[in-house]
Amino acid sequence: MKEEIGLESPVLALRGVGSAREKALMSLGVRTLRDLLLHFPRKYEDRRCVRSFSKLEEGKRALVAGVVGRVVSSRLNRREGRGKLSIFSAFLEEGEERLTTTWFNRPDLSTRIPPGTHIALFGKAGRSGNGWEMLNPDLEILAPGSSPATGILPVYPLASGLNQTILRKLLREVFDCSETRKLIAETLPENLRDRCDLIGLAKAVEWVHFPPDESAWKAARKRIVFEEIFHFQVKLRKTRVELSGGERPPAVFPGERTKFFLEKALPFKLSAGQLKALQEIWTDLAGHVPMRRL
Repeated sequence: MKEEIGLESPVLALRGVGSAREKALMSLGVRTLRDLLLHFPRKYEDRRCVRSFSKLEEGKRALVAGVVGRVVSSRLNRREGRGKLSIFSAFLEEGEERLTTTWFNRPDLSTRIPPGTHIALFGKAGRSGNGWEMLNPDLEILAPGSSPATGILPVYPLASGLNQTILRKLLREVFDCSETRKLIAETLPENLRDRCDLIGLAKAVEWVHFPPDESAWKAARKRIVFEEIFHFQVKLRKTRVELSGGERPPAVFPGERTKFFLEKALPFKLSAGQLKALQEIWTDLAGHVPMRRL
């Protein structure tokens, strides 16, 4: 981080965030560090295991690693004369198995991954002739002899100018700071957390972004969902208490026309559940607190 920050610090306080990236983050509603921490993943990718080419499965996403043998770059005319489409393919071998990976409109890759480059790929595997292929996989360039990043990785909602790698890097920077957990204040009393088997809020926020395993993700999700429902119920309760202390509303009772409509005019009979809901509505309308129902 550029300097000591708090939850209300702008995202500009993070390394790697300039005016252009700040604007992209703001388009997602992320203006502060708090907003970034609460920008939760929409799903996860299981990259815990690096698969050999021989263990790939048709139509399944997988993480693989290898050395680029050769590359091919080409450009094709688009339909209806809308410019050209650049195609870059890299070919990898592992024993007798072959993998062809292809990216579209990524001319930068011709200089980034020349033959001999160690890379890791994550994408959907498909059969192609006697080998395998991946189209537009995620790419990680590795130092010789190093291993790819593994784990359960988050997948975030994105905006123009951002990608998954950028968001993961920013959030990892936040959680790598020893002060981050102190910034996230606990909101639920300990006895309630113990009774409902809930982990702490700071740990839940960290694990929802970077779960070490599936059980951690489930524990984080349970805490965060409970938090949302709990605060919603507290607000409803507070509103009811405030309303009960004001002027009493007039009592309302169903008139003869209403009863006739419900009992005679409707082309169907109300179910037991509908009749029960109606009775609850009449009870609320006859009370001294304004009714709040959907």
